[in-house]
Amino acid sequence: MNNQEVKNRHIKTRDKVESLLNKNYSVEEISKRLEIKTGHALDKGSINWYKKCIVSKLSMQKRHKEHPEIFTRKRLNLNEEKIKEMYLSKEMPPHKIAKIMKCDTMTIFNRLREMDIKIRGYSESHKLKTYAGLKKVKNCGLTPEKAYILGVLCGDGWISYGNRMYTIGLRCIDKDFVEEFRRNIKIVYGVNCKIRSVQPRKKNWSNQYVSCLFSKLACEDILSYGCFKGHNWRVPTEILNSKNIGLIGNFLRGFYDSEGHVNSRWYTLKATTSNKEGFLEILGLLKKLKIHYITKLKKHRNKKYKIGLEVLITGSDSYKKFKEYVGFSIKRKQDNLLKLQNIRPQKRYTKEDFEKALKLKKEGLRVLAISRKIGVIHSTVSKWLRDEEHYSKLFNQDDSNSINRL
Repeated sequence: MNNQEVKNRHIKTRDKVESLLNKNYSVEEISKRLEIKTGHALDKGSINWYKKCIVSKLSMQKRHKEHPEIFTRKRLNLNEEKIKEMYLSKEMPPHKIAKIMKCDTMTIFNRLREMDIKIRGYSESHKLKTYAGLKKVKNCGLTPEKAYILGVLCGDGWISYGNRMYTIGLRCIDKDFVEEFRRNIKIVYGVNCKIRSVQPRKKNWSNQYVSCLFSKLACEDILSYGCFKGHNWRVPTEILNSKNIGLIGNFLRGFYDSEGHVNSRWYTLKATTSNKEGFLEILGLLKKLKIHYITKLKKHRNKKYKIGLEVLITGSDSYKKFKEYVGFSIKRKQDNLLKLQNIRPQKRYTKEDFEKALKLKKEGLRVLAISRKIGVIHSTVSKWLRDEEHYSKLFNQDDSNSINRL
């Protein structure tokens, strides 16, 4: 039994129910007479459902009488074979077919249903849409804006390629970060992506913002610069070999917007990753900008997570260089960076300070007492005493030079 036959059967039953109601039969009596369950108004095929249909029918008849000009339109003479071909063979969406046929989208949907053509679901339509991609993508080479996008993809951004899904996107809690990502996408590829808010899965999490570009050609353009998936991302060779400070700075800004952390209270400017090869290439870019840094291993208590690699930028001069060449798009991070660059130049500690700390430790003094005696902050003394062997090697490398905030 096709859809039209089912519809006709429901109409006949509805008319029977209506005639019995007009004769003052109760719902229970009609149910026994027609052998149909009483049911609920939302229970299709029940007496109460037919009552709801009758009310809708009477309401529609009333509207027809009151506004005849709306309901007296003639049936459009459309080429149904052409509609069928465009929808099935060319995989064209109904709204585009409606533009070609010069009618509204619902008319196209109704004609497809009349021809017993299955309407595509959202996920299937979405795949077809994303597979088509952009007809034209600007091919402007490697620009500072594209370098920023590549830097974001090495951090919080993602790229999906394959299985008819081609996506470049970013999802995070900072709306200004997502807006900057979208702005660069618009400059590079000429597409103004939407930003939507996403509710968190957990109650104590903040709202997140998402912006995506769906384009096969754009994905191919990005992947021509290297790998940007998971923990295997690498810095593109074009940026590694470049002497253009604008390219290097924008790439690092995208990376630090994703993975960077600033705390003006603890004088911390760092970035963390578990990708060793990519980490070493980031260090190479910082060297090119003459930004001083130290590295550190970050071990997780949970063994499921990989060991993290941290790069900490140190010294007021390096903070100023970072602000000048790199900076942050995220306002809260940029504000903390401005506080960091305004601190006084840091005191440089010598080998003699280190040796005094070791001597006082042997005498039985604690970290705070040692810190007060030799004039070195207690966090630095604590680091020295925790890893004596490591810091003795560093001081012995060059006795004439001091180490900045070890």
